[in-house]
Amino acid sequence: MSFCVSSLVKYIFIVFIFLLFAHRGEAAVFSHNLSQGSRDPEVKALQQYLNTHGYPVAKIGAGSRGKETTVFGPATKQALIRFQKDNHITPANGYFGPTTRKVMTKERSVAGATPTPKNTPTTSLLKPNPLTPSVIIESPKSNTPEITPVNTYTIGGTIMGLTGAVTLRNNTTDQLMLTPASASLFTFPASLPTGASYSVTATPGSMTEHCYLINNSGTVASTNITTIQIACGTTLADTIPANPFTNPIIPSSAPTIHQLTYTTDGYGTITGSSTQRIAFNTNGTEVTATPNTGYHFTAWNDGLTNPTRIDTNIRNNQTYTANFAINTYTLTYTVGANGTLSGATTQTVTHGSAGTEVIAIPNAYYMFSGWSDGVLTATRTDGNVTSTQILTANFIVTPFTACGQTLYDERDGNTYPTVQIGAQCWTAKNMAYLPNVVPSATGATNTPYYYVHSYQGSNVTAAKATANYSIYGVLYNHPAALTACPTGWHLATDNEYIDMTTPLGTSVDAANKLKATSTWGGSNGLNTMGFSILAAGYRFHNGLFYELGTASLLRTDGINYNPADGIYRAYDRYVSWQIVRTNGWVDDGMSVRCLKN
Repeated sequence: MSFCVSSLVKYIFIVFIFLLFAHRGEAAVFSHNLSQGSRDPEVKALQQYLNTHGYPVAKIGAGSRGKETTVFGPATKQALIRFQKDNHITPANGYFGPTTRKVMTKERSVAGATPTPKNTPTTSLLKPNPLTPSVIIESPKSNTPEITPVNTYTIGGTIMGLTGAVTLRNNTTDQLMLTPASASLFTFPASLPTGASYSVTATPGSMTEHCYLINNSGTVASTNITTIQIACGTTLADTIPANPFTNPIIPSSAPTIHQLTYTTDGYGTITGSSTQRIAFNTNGTEVTATPNTGYHFTAWNDGLTNPTRIDTNIRNNQTYTANFAINTYTLTYTVGANGTLSGATTQTVTHGSAGTEVIAIPNAYYMFSGWSDGVLTATRTDGNVTSTQILTANFIVTPFTACGQTLYDERDGNTYPTVQIGAQCWTAKNMAYLPNVVPSATGATNTPYYYVHSYQGSNVTAAKATANYSIYGVLYNHPAALTACPTGWHLATDNEYIDMTTPLGTSVDAANKLKATSTWGGSNGLNTMGFSILAAGYRFHNGLFYELGTASLLRTDGINYNPADGIYRAYDRYVSWQIVRTNGWVDDGMSVRCLKN
């Protein structure tokens, strides 16, 4: 018999050890700070902890046990506040920070066992006794100073029979507003330390309703006050000899169903059921605040910034309003090369409204060709704006349309007067296109070389700064002369020069009619044709510059070494000015005039 008893004791001990370790739980591991509005996988773990440790997030639906979510909503916050109050974490504000995580982890790991769940619902008159008689500080700030622990206890009780609103006050300062839709339990926001006095009054909002109170004053001991009882109704007096709690008066119309109402500020709509009738302490259904065209959602009137919401643990009527703001857009106006803008180039415009006037202004010798969005008018005022825009004004060179108009060379910005002689349109100035420059000693027959009379360097900027460049232009060998004319113009042929000079009479007559009235010393021409030949000299193939002020060689497209090459020479020999066809070398440097195609 003793053997059996000993074996039984040993068996019970083994089972106890097994159950001890079978129920031993790993400490909850959390790493994130969480608050209402958070969306995080750890929210689900937090809800699971609360649901299994006596602080249910919801009885049914989203957030209830087995249906935990990753959304930190009002119900999660309230459940966490209850946990914080029971564990004396101050402030008990529903913020899940380092202090709350530490307490939660410690509570799970004490003695290696899961604590007994606190299954007391929030509507109970009794609050769980605190596990630790101290105040623990929880704050989003990491450097919160330590404070001396103080035990505090809640003040509350029950109320019944409400037909209208009533205001409860404790010690005249701590206040609650209750309505017929409120729960039967109440707890004042502020807790009191041991030894503090409490005195609760009830002030109905209607003169026809009265309230009767018992156990409504006293001194706080080391426990929560839950024994205050209040009965209200239109048939009660403020003080009566009979105790209404022996036959409480509760209106038959006291609501057990609460209404959720979702509305907007007028600039959006509600997707989902905008009016929901919800049983006490259950959950609503999902609604989404959808903005009207041109607007965007900002926040609900309770501060929630997610346009989609599911309200849980409904205990009273609530109205939530979605707020929206009108969209704003930026209009940015820019210019391509060769133009400017007049007006505000950056404009902020609300949806559907108009900007201000902007004008695209071309530089000289350019014309406006259109905006990047296809608008062809240089002046624009954008109206009914519905998006952000970046708009660029584009410009092109003004096309040459008639002889006598100035020719603009977009390659380098040089300009040339033009003149009509017979059926031909000529440039009336030597070409000055100068992509590079070499000294006179450099020459070749198959490489384009460009010269400026008397300049013996290779710096284009320095060459262009000389007076000879400004007055006489550039001297070209034959390969370079083929590049001298801009698009739409060409190096004239021998026959095209013959067509121009033949009607002008003798070579002397032609010289007088074509030579400029300057640069020729005492034998300037009459320039009656406006062709303005200048005494630009030339670069000879021996590597030297010659005859500046006494001669001009105008190159044709010919490349042979005889008079049929069509090199036209205006020169002074024995004070006899003439224009003649002469020979020339491919590597000579000569002036160029261009003929319109």
